[in-house]
Amino acid sequence: SAGAGDAARAFFVFARAWWNEYTAGLVEAHARLTGAGRHFPPLGQVLSRPVRIFATDESDGARKFVCTFLSPLRAGRLLGSPRHAARFVSLIPLEVRRGVLEELGGGRSDVWASNHAVLARRSGDAEAHALLLCSLLLGFGLDAYLCLGTRKSCHAGSFSAAATRGEANKEEDFAWVVTISPPFPAAAAAEPTSSSASALASAADSGGGGPRRPPPVVAEPPRVRGWDACTGQSDPDYARFTKKLGLATCPCLVGPNALFASRAPNTPVAAQAAWLDLGDERSWSRLPPLDPGRDGYSGGGRGGVGSGPG
Repeated sequence: SAGAGDAARAFFVFARAWWNEYTAGLVEAHARLTGAGRHFPPLGQVLSRPVRIFATDESDGARKFVCTFLSPLRAGRLLGSPRHAARFVSLIPLEVRRGVLEELGGGRSDVWASNHAVLARRSGDAEAHALLLCSLLLGFGLDAYLCLGTRKSCHAGSFSAAATRGEANKEEDFAWVVTISPPFPAAAAAEPTSSSASALASAADSGGGGPRRPPPVVAEPPRVRGWDACTGQSDPDYARFTKKLGLATCPCLVGPNALFASRAPNTPVAAQAAWLDLGDERSWSRLPPLDPGRDGYSGGGRGGVGSGPG
């Protein structure tokens, strides 16, 4: 319809403005940090990172915002747990697809298939597997995200041509899934109990130098679990998971309501494994979907994650 076409054009304009601002920030950060003696990949390589904004829908050939490919998929009694879902997706045969250079965004844009198309065809590439698993995990109520990045092509199980030639320093595009949980509650010792509070008050009354302040509560990072949709493996230790899969970089995460792109010129997974917080606006630029119902943009994404693109 005309209304849908106008909304699509409006979002494309918004996405282009977001992309221009995002890449300008990358250029500035790259120049500042390299000028300070830091070593980073060449600027052209930084700007060609696999940040996918649009993908072509296999069913109708339309270019769509990547977040629209994700939605909670509930399997009912067919799959009893997230681990059963991961095992199920891994049994779908893996196929290799070659993408084309993307006009808006970095990396290569593949033709993406819907979850139903993958199930009907009984095959899919790494991104199709990850999309399906991410949708199933969302159906279980988990805070799941599709990760678009790279891994070493020499990694065992890699299916790229570079891997068959043994080019150990090459990287290939890859997709996996993470689920993010709130950090564990702070230790009870960090907060004074009623008995300890009484003791502190007594010390103050007796001239014991006043109450001592409780030790500061150290912020804990969110808990991140990695999922490999191609093998069904998962690990609550995200650092160990990234090493096991030979993951190299992760500049982009896709959720059902927003896309997150790393603001850093270099995006090693090892650093993100130590602290992955999509609510940190200094580290992540957020692209939400355009809300055609009002002047502005929808909230979307995780609670408390900014109010608009970075």
